[in-house]
Amino acid sequence: MLQFMVFAGLLLSSLSAVAQDSRLICPERVRVEGGTVVADLPSSTAALVTSTPQLLSSVSIFDGPPSEGAELLPTNAGTNAATIVWRIESSSPQGVWLACNYGSQVARVVMKAEGTPVRCEAQMTRSGSPRVLRASLSCKP
Repeated sequence: MLQFMVFAGLLLSSLSAVAQDSRLICPERVRVEGGTVVADLPSSTAALVTSTPQLLSSVSIFDGPPSEGAELLPTNAGTNAATIVWRIESSSPQGVWLACNYGSQVARVVMKAEGTPVRCEAQMTRSGSPRVLRASLSCKP
């Protein structure tokens, strides 16, 4: 399955007084424009990137840059909780990364967490019509 990832750094100031807290508020939707998919395809096929807005579909926490694929499982995996929690026991020297995923991970907005977080959480809500996912991620040292 071909997937096209757009890595866009998004650095937002923390709403907390603690200097090393990290917070990423996920945009509800992103657009992919002018993307190129490079693949070894038969001549009768083509790889297309849609410019249709992609809705937020999920959030992730990574141990190291997301391009390395070391996605961490949340502590409360499998629950339908509005708050998702990750406990980070040890992280790579490349740090902990927060990610907002769009479509079927066709696009991703990422941010490196400040310092060495030990706990990250996501607040998730769905509202509107259609029911649009909204999320914010935060990590604390």
